[in-house]
Amino acid sequence: MSTIVTATTPSKVRANLTTIFNDVSKNKKEVHVVLSSGQNVVIVSEEELNSLRSNFQSLKKQLILQKRLDYINDPTTVKYENAKEMMEDILGDLYDGIPE
Repeated sequence: MSTIVTATTPSKVRANLTTIFNDVSKNKKEVHVVLSSGQNVVIVSEEELNSLRSNFQSLKKQLILQKRLDYINDPTTVKYENAKEMMEDILGDLYDGIPE
């Protein structure tokens, strides 16, 4: 995780671009730039960005797996013994018209 640097302005970033980029890259710092619109921009290293992306993907996978487990463990979820049983339930009377 990177260290937060005091927020700065775009003009200060422009004046110190090389120093800021080196600080972000080598010292794992974040630079928060406050725009005149009131919105913020954050400068982080590629390593930090990749780490954030990786963590996000891991959390996303965990959430998907948890949803699957919740579905499987839900007592109201219909469980089938085989695919034929499932198709019969889903298709109802239509299933009787399907040739073997």
